[in-house]
Amino acid sequence: MTRRRNLHGLASVCIGALAIPAVVVANHLESMRKPASGELLFFLDRHGLVRPPDMQHEQGATAGGVLALTDESAIFCVLVLGVACGLLAIVLALSAERRRESTLYSAAGLVCGALAIALASYPAGLIAVTAGCCCVWAIRRRRT
Repeated sequence: MTRRRNLHGLASVCIGALAIPAVVVANHLESMRKPASGELLFFLDRHGLVRPPDMQHEQGATAGGVLALTDESAIFCVLVLGVACGLLAIVLALSAERRRESTLYSAAGLVCGALAIALASYPAGLIAVTAGCCCVWAIRRRRT
């Protein structure tokens, strides 16, 4: 088989493999975080990854906006990114199965995506792997 033929399956494995560390990091940061401490933003500020606020134009305390970057929102964004990558890995694995690509890549992508979702929410991960397996079964049954 050519490399181009396994494109969806290989992408599924790569994206699923990136989803797992994203969810693990988000869960670890959430368990270490103290409420309203801002430690994550202070760490990013020390390393020059975020800009500090301009203190000359600050007049006083204001309410945070919807798009305000806090520790909670940053951790939540990493978790959502990991779960979205897990879902994308499952969809790509199913697409690879439908295109009759190598089952090595599509199976690994499905498992990685379901594992990333299970790390975020165990019941959702069980639903994802069960639904993925049922879809693979339906795709294979339709072929014959």
